[in-house]
Amino acid sequence: MKKYFYQLILLLKMSFHYRFNTVVELLFSNADLLITVLFWMLIYKSAGTDRLQTYTAADMVIYYLANSVLRQFNLTGSSWEYVSSIKNGTLAAKLLKPCRIGGMIYVRNLALAVTGMLPAALFILAAGTIFSMQASWNFGLERIPGVIAMLLLSSVSSHLVWSLLGFLSFWTEEGSAVIWSFMVIFNFLSGMFLPLDFFPEGWLSALEILPTASWGYLPTKILLGQYSASAQWNLLLIHAVWCVILGILKEAVWRAGLKRYSSVGA
Repeated sequence: MKKYFYQLILLLKMSFHYRFNTVVELLFSNADLLITVLFWMLIYKSAGTDRLQTYTAADMVIYYLANSVLRQFNLTGSSWEYVSSIKNGTLAAKLLKPCRIGGMIYVRNLALAVTGMLPAALFILAAGTIFSMQASWNFGLERIPGVIAMLLLSSVSSHLVWSLLGFLSFWTEEGSAVIWSFMVIFNFLSGMFLPLDFFPEGWLSALEILPTASWGYLPTKILLGQYSASAQWNLLLIHAVWCVILGILKEAVWRAGLKRYSSVGA
């Protein structure tokens, strides 16, 4: 366990060492967020109303500001690392190292998520102060433990799901197109393009218990105080169970893929 912790600390130090990259991230990483906010402002203006569903215009801005930070823990990079290692033939060398390749990929992408979150967070703090005075929601420090717990589950479940998609390279020559297709679907189901509240209540109840809901939507709503304590615990338990199920499935597919990988290289 120590080797993974030291690897995480090393990666974090390397990211902060190159401070110019952080400045570049701060300037350019929020361009898509700005476009999204402007798009919703146009929707509210054309609709001639200040409220859609339960969201005022200010609420919608706050939602996307918070979501843009918290969705960093959707570890999509895990799939591409597996795809690259399998296709380039470097997987065999990595398997000889005294650590599990899955653990190292998770730690590496988690470090990238933490460092990628910081530039976005600086922008959010600046912009959030402007809109929070008009929003009907508010941030609360007492919700931070629940947010952190959900983000941890988010990082684990997303790593496992994207790893499973990366394993497609054991059986296909080119799995990138499939991964990109799933990326669009999963981003939609994580509330990145549209808050899940806009779905009918029955659909919302089903979507909330899918692993993808924890990849942005649930941490955001917890931070904004949209769930009671009991509802938070229920959701945390459900998504913890998902992590166990996905972990078991990932190990089974990984072993099957390694057998095929070995036979191809024989």
